Amino acid sequence: MTLGRRLFIGLSIIFAFLALGIETIFVQNARHFLQQQLEAHAQETATSLALSLGRGMQAPDPVLAKALINPVFDRGNFASIRFLGVEGQPLIARDLGNVPNEVPALFARLLPLVAPTGEALVSSGWLQLGRVLVVVHPRIAYDQLWHTALETLAWLVALYICALFAARRYLSGILRPLEAIEQAALAIGRHEFVEVHLHASAPELQRVGMAMNDLSEKMRIAHAQGQSGRDRETRPRSTARPRHAGFTTQRRTGVAAGADLTRARPMTAPVSSLRH
Repeated sequence: MTLGRRLFIGLSIIFAFLALGIETIFVQNARHFLQQQLEAHAQETATSLALSLGRGMQAPDPVLAKALINPVFDRGNFASIRFLGVEGQPLIARDLGNVPNEVPALFARLLPLVAPTGEALVSSGWLQLGRVLVVVHPRIAYDQLWHTALETLAWLVALYICALFAARRYLSGILRPLEAIEQAALAIGRHEFVEVHLHASAPELQRVGMAMNDLSEKMRIAHAQGQSGRDRETRPRSTARPRHAGFTTQRRTGVAAGADLTRARPMTAPVSSLRH
């Protein structure tokens, strides 16, 4: 695996963890906010109903209480609304029943929302008539949290892809000088001593490029000196004669001259004797 690919995979993993962490933090904050909104909504509804019941009744009246509670229950997202008497006996009770959430069950288990209960006392003047219990169903909050998580995830995926594209371009720009240095090293292996021209902003890469150029120059000089030495060694063997070749030729010439003089002496001897 190449260095560029390893760096790209490492950055991809880091970006993925960052995206996951941002998604987790954002969704958890949204869950806490929605939980607080549910609790506030339950308490506000209970307080509003208690004031309405207290103004309309002088004594516990189930019929009037039902007329006031039913519209609130029907247009709201409540799991139950109960009007209890002073002794705790239920006078009016409206329950939504078992309504499943529209979000995946795993999502609901990972990000639980507690159905809060709001409570308020019902009184008419100084007379206490009972109390109101309001339980808000968290299904609307789950829906909002689910859509928020999906939208956040979509944005993070888009940012993740853009970050990977930018990292790819950035790494290619950083590693391009290393490719030039690699090509220069391969050229030196072929006895082609080239000079590396790096346009890198990193001082480390610039120093590596200068060292590579210095090495290429020294290798070129060493290769030239070695080639010239081999040329000097091979030139006398092919063009110059051996030293003993001249002596052998002179010796052969002297032997031939001596033989000619020997053959000439018998021809001159009788002439000298006739003169005497």
